[in-house]
Amino acid sequence: MSTYANPEKAYVWQDGNAFRAPAGTPIPTNPFGEAPSSGTGTPVVWDAFGGIEAGFEQNPSQDTKELPIWNYRQSSYKIARSPRSDRLKLKPVDYSKATITTLLQGGSITETTTGSGVWKWNLGDSEEFAILLVLEDEDDSHALYCERATLFTPPPRSLGGDKIDGFDMELLALAPVIPLSDSNPLA
Repeated sequence: MSTYANPEKAYVWQDGNAFRAPAGTPIPTNPFGEAPSSGTGTPVVWDAFGGIEAGFEQNPSQDTKELPIWNYRQSSYKIARSPRSDRLKLKPVDYSKATITTLLQGGSITETTTGSGVWKWNLGDSEEFAILLVLEDEDDSHALYCERATLFTPPPRSLGGDKIDGFDMELLALAPVIPLSDSNPLA
């Protein structure tokens, strides 16, 4: 169960947590259990997303093209591959610092008039950050880590009905996505 979901702000969460830190933050020494730390002697704050609905999704894609080779016979045995692209999907259902800073893409929040209590969201321009997604249960733990990611498109938002207020975020990995596990799956 997520230890970062605030029940006053988030209504649904999965057995996992999501964190973000400045772009280039290295893999935490222990991504499972307590809040991750950098392990480099320099403290790095990994901001926790609060409630996450229904876990996470990793969608890799890569375009391929068959290349015909002409010798004495016609055969297609060579394949050209474009660079791999990974997208990570998650649905935060809270207004944590991690959720808001991701939505603002490096922007800020300002009060419309001093003392009014009305706040305006000012969008930034494609901020990059490190992301850590962790799922745990009684038997094992798995995580996805990427040292550079960005919000791919502004997320749709669901309000009312039988949907929970949340943000369907799709992140584009700008560096390789590294799977982590608390056990060796090949042993």
